[in-house]
Amino acid sequence: MKNDDIRDLYNGIAQKYNENRSKASNDVSEFPKVIELAGDVKGKNVLDLGCGLGKHSKEYLNKGAIVTGIDASDEMIKIAKKTCENRGNFFVANFEDVKFDDETFDLISASFSIMYSDKIDYLFKQFHAWLRPQGRVIFSIYHPIQYFLKIEDFDFTKSKKYWFKLNAYDVEVYNYYHPIGDYCNSFLSNGFKLKSLNETTISRKIKGWAEEKYRIPNSIVFEIEKV
Repeated sequence: MKNDDIRDLYNGIAQKYNENRSKASNDVSEFPKVIELAGDVKGKNVLDLGCGLGKHSKEYLNKGAIVTGIDASDEMIKIAKKTCENRGNFFVANFEDVKFDDETFDLISASFSIMYSDKIDYLFKQFHAWLRPQGRVIFSIYHPIQYFLKIEDFDFTKSKKYWFKLNAYDVEVYNYYHPIGDYCNSFLSNGFKLKSLNETTISRKIKGWAEEKYRIPNSIVFEIEKV
């Protein structure tokens, strides 16, 4: 049975998601690009939005960042705390409802999490308030071609909620597809400028993956900066 509540959905699949993490390509494609873009985060206040299993948070902590991690799933937060060896500040929260003081963070990192919201304009408005001057958001979304590969007769012209299976994790999830232009128009109209846009694939230096993983992007990683 499909569960439309994001908290209950990920509470239900958290263990399987964690067990199968090594079978997914994100750790050798999206993850290194996000960490590269984040750069030197020593002493910086970082919000890991939809922190999931805590892999990004752990890297930021190892680099000396002050990390706050939120996720809608209690089970994911438990795993993230364990991953990060009880460092950082992690708590259960829906990122559409959570409150932070203005100018709290230097960086907001959102790995495949904004896709679970149909309120992206509201989110970028909140991000702008939470960030310090010249603060950045690094966020990733599924590359549109992934929807084309997974969903028959996919319509790229409008925002819509879709269910599909993540084969590597062996779980079924949903997210909201938004056209790339909608993301861009939303963050541009809420006080951000685009610093970089990156399509991620696995480097051919890393062996052992299916051929398509080296040539078909799995994500788009945006780097935007508060104006």
